[in-house]
Parts: sequence; structure tokens; C-alpha cells
Amino acid sequence: MASFYGRQIIDQFHAKSNRKVVSQTRPDLPVGTFLFGDIFFHFAADYDEDDSEMIDMLCRKTNHELKAINAINATSSDIHTTLMTLIDYKGFRLVAYAVMPLDEKVNICRFYGIKNW
Repeated sequence: MASFYGRQIIDQFHAKSNRKVVSQTRPDLPVGTFLFGDIFFHFAADYDEDDSEMIDMLCRKTNHELKAINAINATSSDIHTTLMTLIDYKGFRLVAYAVMPLDEKVNICRFYGIKNW
């Protein structure tokens, strides 16, 4: 499901004429972030502003994030992590997280500046 929505997001973002439309799917979302159902997406880099070196570094950062989550999940601890996947398509990278509550009032969306989830 994340791959399907991720490809749609990237297809719309890739079409330059639609960039402003796709980035404003909800007014409270920061540019480059999207919410479909209970899946939160964000681009790994600002592909309009960042140079290729910065994009490469930010993509490596998302690789390390995923490796850290997998390492935590491989241990037999009581720590729970969010579901995360990387979607690489047409030269863009999207990171998708399952929206899950961290406690009664906070979930992953709060860390990305989404106030009203």
C-alpha cells in the first residue's frame, strides 16, 4: 500500500506543473510531507533546493534510520518501533511511516510539524 501511494506522490511531484498541488494535500502539512490514511510520507531531501551531495547524504541518513529500526527489532527487548519503508522511484526517495501513537497525545506526525492529527 505504501509503495502504491508513494509512486503516486512521486509521479505527481515529478510533473513540475503539479508540484504546488501535491505538496498542499492538507494545509497543515509541511511542504514535502503527505498523509494517506494511516501512512505518513516525506521526501528524504528537498529535491528542488538541495545539491546532489546533500541529497546523497540525506538518502544515506534514511538508510541508517532503517538499519537502526531493524537492529532494534532484531533484539528481544520491550522497545517497539514504527513500521518504516523506503520508496525509491524515478530518482526520488520517499520515507513512509505507519502512523502509530507514542502515547495518548503524541504520534509520529508531531515530530514532523503536523499539529492537528
